[in-house]
Amino acid sequence: MVSSHNELDLKILAKESLEEVFNEEIKKARLCKKSLSLVILDLSESNQEEDLKKIIELLTRRARSADIIGKSKLKELTMVFPNMDKKEVVLFVHRLKQDLNYFKESLNIKVSFGFSSFPEDGRSKRELIEKATYLLYKDKILET
Repeated sequence: MVSSHNELDLKILAKESLEEVFNEEIKKARLCKKSLSLVILDLSESNQEEDLKKIIELLTRRARSADIIGKSKLKELTMVFPNMDKKEVVLFVHRLKQDLNYFKESLNIKVSFGFSSFPEDGRSKRELIEKATYLLYKDKILET
C-alpha cells in the first residue's frame, strides 16, 4: 500500500507496507541463504518538503530496481536491499554521503545513517533494526 497524500509519497512505501515487505524479504533471505541489508536515514534540521524531495530523488536514482524505499517515521526513511551484503551496503552509504556532500550547499538538511546486514548483524528483523538504529545514533553523535 503506497501512501498518497502527495506526489512525493508515490515513490516510497508507507510504514505499514514497508514493514510487510521487510518481513517478506527477511524470510526470503533466510530461505534462499541470501544477503539482505537495511539502511535507516534520519533527516533532521529541516522542515522543508523540498529537501525531502531532493533526498528521495537521490535515493531513487541510486537504488536498484529490487530495492525498497519507505518512510518509517516523520523524518526517517528506510531502505531494504535484497541480495546486498555488508561490503556493498557500506559502499552504498559511502556513495550516498558523497552525493549529499555535493548538494550540501543547496540542502538545508542533516542526514544521519545507520545500516545492518543479514546474516552478519542479525538474523531477525529486530536484530537488524537494533544494529542499524545503534549506528544511526552513533552517526548523529559524530556529526554534531
